[in-house]
Amino acid sequence: MTRLWSSEDTKKILKYIYSSAVVVVVVVAVVVVVIVIVVVVVVVVVVVVVVVVVVVVVVVVVVVVVIVVVVVVVVVVVVVVVVVVVVVVVVVVVVVVVVVVVVVHNNIVSSPGGIIIISSPGVNFDVISETALGTIERVLPHCDVRSVCVHHIQSHYADTWPTRLSTKSVLPDTWQISC
Repeated sequence: MTRLWSSEDTKKILKYIYSSAVVVVVVVAVVVVVIVIVVVVVVVVVVVVVVVVVVVVVVVVVVVVVIVVVVVVVVVVVVVVVVVVVVVVVVVVVVVVVVVVVVVHNNIVSSPGGIIIISSPGVNFDVISETALGTIERVLPHCDVRSVCVHHIQSHYADTWPTRLSTKSVLPDTWQISC
């Protein structure tokens, strides 16, 4: 026999629908909350990673810039020091050469075995000792010492001095040599 639909059946169906709706709402709410939490965590992680990367990049750039600046400063200082040293050495060498040339042409030049006295404007030498011959050759490379004219300027050697001079000659105390 067929049973008719009653109000109790309606109540049961509505109760079931309400229970199912509550379950669905709770499940949806939980899913939404989980999704929101995951999204927030992902966003926070991404932000932290980006901040860390930016900080690391900035630190690396600053370190590289500092290293480059230090290297450039060191190179500039080294170059300046080298240039100053070279200039000072060149100036000292030039001054020494000029002084030596002036002394050689106008004053007294000492040599290991004697002294050459150079007089101006002629090329006349007073030579003391044999070893000064090498100095003559260095000072006047165009002067052939082996065939240079020798004039004795001390009268007590008048009978002993040669008319020609070789590098192996034993010189008296003083000779005047003209090239």
